Amino acid sequence: MTGAGFIIGACSILVAQAAAAGPVTAVVIGNNRGNADETPLAYAERDASLVADVLQRLGGVAPGSTVALYGEDVARVRTALAEVKERLAAQRDATLIVYYSGHADARGLHLAGTLLPYAELETAVTRAPVRTRLLILDACRSGAATRVKGSHGAAAFGVQPEERQLPEGFAIVTSSAAGEDSHESERLRGSFFTHHLVSGLRGVADRNHDGAITLGEAYDYAYHQTLRASGRTTALQHPTFLWSMKGRGELVLTRLSEDKNRSARLDLPSAGLYLVMEQDEDGPVVAEVFAKDPGTAVLLPPGSYCVQRRDRDAYHEWSLRMDSGARTSLPTPAPRTVAYARLVRKGGSEASVVHGLIVAGGARGE
Repeated sequence: MTGAGFIIGACSILVAQAAAAGPVTAVVIGNNRGNADETPLAYAERDASLVADVLQRLGGVAPGSTVALYGEDVARVRTALAEVKERLAAQRDATLIVYYSGHADARGLHLAGTLLPYAELETAVTRAPVRTRLLILDACRSGAATRVKGSHGAAAFGVQPEERQLPEGFAIVTSSAAGEDSHESERLRGSFFTHHLVSGLRGVADRNHDGAITLGEAYDYAYHQTLRASGRTTALQHPTFLWSMKGRGELVLTRLSEDKNRSARLDLPSAGLYLVMEQDEDGPVVAEVFAKDPGTAVLLPPGSYCVQRRDRDAYHEWSLRMDSGARTSLPTPAPRTVAYARLVRKGGSEASVVHGLIVAGGARGE
């Protein structure tokens, strides 16, 4: 998915006090198709729809303030960005969030056989007449690098971080650093980075348990979980973060109180790695969650779930039904505990699609 060249790490550098936000407009762009010689992606458009959904449910973005572009070419994207800029002219205290998932290379985004240069996209975002702008790039590289084995890094985007004069109230988040691969997981039905970003925005990244998930908290959680998940592949993936938010404090992206009882809340009783699957243990993974401490919460669509906590020697399993607006805490001890030594090993492994890079600057992290 994406890349950038220079920052990460301590999001706590940002002012700790959360800034009050005005109206929020979101533009989400997802495209499974790149150039003709690129293997189509499986989940780029789904990732974009998940970002749109969490921003509407928890980010205070009204449906009428969401522009969703799935499978569109560069002409449609240009038109949509121009229309958004015109509409925002009367909302100077607003926030604009632009998210992209799809193929890309060192020149720009590949949109169904057409190219949107990075410089053009960044200009469209930075010149939007709003107070705060956030650009999130989770972009895939060429079809020749759609498997981990044998892939090679592409050239970095030719703007060095020290040369960049960012406008105040602007931040870029990318899913990997310059020259690194990014990964799409069939098990998670999406990219590592966007999966963990969305989980973080659903509440898991709420470090101080105040119910407000800031850009710093969401990035910090997505960074560490993407790094951990990519450790199963041949190369690590380091998301990056470049910002200029002087005097604005931290940007709050989602609030758990915004949900208006549309989701079910799951409270995790202890720290650890949890898998949340639809229906039963053979169902698709809805969320892979790392809880740093007891009381971590995640908001999920109402439904039936199997939840597993993966410890070193065994996994603990719960089956539960979660209703709209309900708050559920996993009982302890778990109804079922299975030692790994008792499991019969099955063949097969997680399939990953490598996608990779865009570079917009930033700083490498730990």
